[in-house]
Amino acid sequence: MIENPNLEIGLTHVKEQVSSYLDAGIRETSQLYGGLNNRVFKVTSEDNRSFILKLYFKDERRRLQRESGAYEFLRKNGIEDVPKVFFKNEQDYFALYSFEDGSKKTGADLTIPDLDLILSFITRVQEFKHTSQVSNDVGDALFSTRSLIEVVNGPILFRIKEFEKYIKSPNVNSKTREFEKNSDISKITRARLSKIESNAISNEKLYYQIDPSQIRLSPVDFGPQNMIFRKSGSICFIDFEYFGWDDPVKLIPSFLTHEATKGLTPEKQAYFIGKYRNISSVPQNILDRLDVTLQVSALNWITVLLWGFTPEKINSRRYSDANFDENTYVDHLINEITRRVELLDNLDSK
Repeated sequence: MIENPNLEIGLTHVKEQVSSYLDAGIRETSQLYGGLNNRVFKVTSEDNRSFILKLYFKDERRRLQRESGAYEFLRKNGIEDVPKVFFKNEQDYFALYSFEDGSKKTGADLTIPDLDLILSFITRVQEFKHTSQVSNDVGDALFSTRSLIEVVNGPILFRIKEFEKYIKSPNVNSKTREFEKNSDISKITRARLSKIESNAISNEKLYYQIDPSQIRLSPVDFGPQNMIFRKSGSICFIDFEYFGWDDPVKLIPSFLTHEATKGLTPEKQAYFIGKYRNISSVPQNILDRLDVTLQVSALNWITVLLWGFTPEKINSRRYSDANFDENTYVDHLINEITRRVELLDNLDSK
């Protein structure tokens, strides 16, 4: 893991640079919570302009470059449902964005008009093709893949192994150790993967390799927690730290199985999938893999939570939240993993 040199960068130092850029003093600064890796503030200048100031956790993922580059690329190409980039500093690793006034929604709060707007955004972003000139402006998404087996052999198995390595280390959180002992969660997850692979049809879809011309742009971490619902009824889409080229089939299941989409009714989930099939510009052979991708995505989310136990993720949480409590966080992970395993059991019974 790359050291985080901006960890000690003082907010005063950053605000001085922002003030210089704005040619105005900073009247008010308030920290916004919700993100798990970075420090985000609303800053208001003395001439009453409001902005988002984001101090990024610096690691190998190039969070600042990916996100600011995504916003600039999309806006340049006519998609303005994302924040505007005003200023960025790659040395001190922060950026200043437009402040988007609105509120957040849970999965249970999402309406059909909301889902229509979300689908409209997805399909517009997926209209860009890798064979066009834009491929030179954007790199691959984080954990980008060209087949579903790459998701299994890449991020899914990587996170399982990181969790298993952590469990064997001497400094394991006692609650985490007890959870693994009682649940055998890593073996359960591996068994689920084996079950998908043992089904001939599912296995064929797992190994299907898409053509390079069929990859599309993706924000990757795409759930309602990264959407600002404006009073006007429009949505501003935020948090593009993983943005880039990817297998387009992954985005819809990722949204539906996201932690933040919990509570979306089965009827609305069916509506979302059905309408995407009708309006999407991606080829039919991509859409045919949606069913298996939903199963893989459900397992992927369990491994995301497992990875959350590891020191790397704990450290990023500590960075983003000065009031971080590890035991409370671990309890949350345990509860969510347990819930998701039960959802897999329910899926098997259908």
